[in-house]
Amino acid sequence: MLYQRLGRPALSKTLYLVGQANVAEEIVQESFVRLWQKKPVFPTLRQAYAWIYRSCTNAAIDYLRNKSNQSVEFEIDSLASTVGLDLEQRTALKQTWQAVLRSLDEDEAELFIYRAVEGLNQDEVAEVMAISRRTVNRMQDKVAKKIGKIKERGHGG
Repeated sequence: MLYQRLGRPALSKTLYLVGQANVAEEIVQESFVRLWQKKPVFPTLRQAYAWIYRSCTNAAIDYLRNKSNQSVEFEIDSLASTVGLDLEQRTALKQTWQAVLRSLDEDEAELFIYRAVEGLNQDEVAEVMAISRRTVNRMQDKVAKKIGKIKERGHGG
């Protein structure tokens, strides 16, 4: 029942992050297998979705980190075509994206994806990550400082 209700939205979000249907399908499938194995109890469907969403996002971040020595072509090219970036700007954006993912720890990368890529607000991030809004603020400040340092070093900024 959960897969029927949550599978398609989870796949859509995961595909948006990784850019490859086969990888996204595998990530979602593994997340639902973990859910089945753990058999947690969720008082609401929204809490179940938060669990699946977080599991898929973490797996997508791991996939992108493992791919960091390769180019993250789909994400950058998709964004570049939307905003009209030239080749030099695309290259700089790829370098920045990879540098950011390498410099952030798991929770910070997760927050970065939720805020910068998914566009979730602070309350939504707090709910999905099961942390307070205050913690989201602190993490966001820390991520912003790390990104500022990356820009100072000249990685695409």
